[in-house]
Formats: sequence, C-alpha cells, structure tokens
Amino acid sequence: MLGFGNLAEKRQAKAKAAEARDAFGDARALPLAMQQDVARQVMRECTETMGILATVAKAGREQDIFYTLHIADLQQRIDRAKMMSDSDSADVNLMAMQMAQCVLQASSGTNASEAYEPLAEDVLQWAERVLPDFSNYQAKLLH
Repeated sequence: MLGFGNLAEKRQAKAKAAEARDAFGDARALPLAMQQDVARQVMRECTETMGILATVAKAGREQDIFYTLHIADLQQRIDRAKMMSDSDSADVNLMAMQMAQCVLQASSGTNASEAYEPLAEDVLQWAERVLPDFSNYQAKLLH
C-alpha cells in the first residue's frame, strides 16, 4: 500500500510542477517590470518561509512538519486564487505562489521534491537575472 501512496504523491507532484512550469513560462513572457514584481513575490515568500524555518530549527522543533503545513497553506492560497482568477488574464499573484511553492517543495527534501528541483533551479536563476537586488534575497535564503 505504501508504494501506491508514493506513486500517487509523485504523480501529484509532477502535475503541480507542470502547473508551476506553465506559470514560469507565463511570467517570463511578461514585460520586465512585471517579471520583477513576480520574482520579488516569489523571493519574498521563500525568504519569509526560510526565516521562519530557521526560527523553528533553533527552537528544536521538527522542520518537516513546518514545511508540510506551510506548503499545504500555500496550496490552499493557490486553489483560492485559481477560483477567483479571471481565466482570460494572467494572475501574477497566482504565478508567484506556484513558483514559490515549487522552490519550497524542492528545498523540503521530501520524496516529491525531486519533481520540482530542475524548475526550482530555473526559477532562482531567472530571479537572479531579472532582479537587481537579488543578492539581498540570496543572503536571506542562505541564513
């Protein structure tokens, strides 16, 4: 039974990674100023999460639980944004949340993280290219 659960989890991760890849493609097609807004939202979400994670680790609490809860919360926000989104327009907040979820999933170390890793690297490289202040975010991610 455990094998089927892992298989379903991996399929779901691949589907979410594909959605994040689509969001990434849409974000890269935006004008530079809008790309920078999306990249900043992604980096803000990731750095805030990593900051909280560092606090959790210092307190000796389990980081895996935090990742699981935070990613579930992010998924709820994505689902809500999808329901509220006008299908004719690109919702930059939705794009940013999907890409942030991808980066966080890749860094979580869970079984599903491997589906997100290549895209997470692409997202971070893109953010580095479009954000003149990327080093500020990078420093926060490393601590």
